[in-house]
Amino acid sequence: MGLHNISLPVKKSAAGFTAIEILVVVGVVALIAAFGAIIGLDAIGRSSVGSERDLYVTLLSGARARALANVNQLAHGVRAEADTFILFEGTSYNPSDPDNQPIGRTTGIAVSGPENIIFEQLSGNALPASVGTITFSDGVQSDSVEINARGRIEW
Repeated sequence: MGLHNISLPVKKSAAGFTAIEILVVVGVVALIAAFGAIIGLDAIGRSSVGSERDLYVTLLSGARARALANVNQLAHGVRAEADTFILFEGTSYNPSDPDNQPIGRTTGIAVSGPENIIFEQLSGNALPASVGTITFSDGVQSDSVEINARGRIEW
């Protein structure tokens, strides 16, 4: 008896993925991406409002420090407008004063509350019309800063 080369039939299986498997994976990736985008956009909104509030607090602190130091023997204040914050001197805002210092701000964030925050010279107390809460909002997120009669800035 001789050895013969006998081949047995081998069942070949199909290689690759089925359409359903690919659709399931694409759906899972899409869900993960959607949740990530929602979380990311929320974080960006919070950081924008917080950044705007922080800029305003920095300007308020600077104006109060200048009033306490009696710079130019005047009161100092900050005005919030649609596209700028303005540092100014005096007990009222004068738009034609060449010493006004405009600082650009984010236009997509609304600011509500007292328009002018003015600190008295030497004492740093806030003028009565300046006392209150300033709110920053982008329609979804909001944050606030409070000014009391003693000129204390809380956020």
